[in-house]
Amino acid sequence: MCMNQQTTLVLPDVAEYDVVIENDAAKLKDVTQSKIKEGWQPLGGLTVQGDSFFQAIVKYGHHHHH
Repeated sequence: MCMNQQTTLVLPDVAEYDVVIENDAAKLKDVTQSKIKEGWQPLGGLTVQGDSFFQAIVKYGHHHHH
């Protein structure tokens, strides 16, 4: 039995990029959660530098198929 499946991975275009910066992890979680409800998506993991917490977020564009 030969399964010949062609899988094409289409990565969406990043349309917008932002960074949530807070000095409290719980606050960062709340802000990021509200951003997700606005259509943003977290990009990568949480970054901690000193007393600051960073979360990169993006909005993806849509590919138009003709």
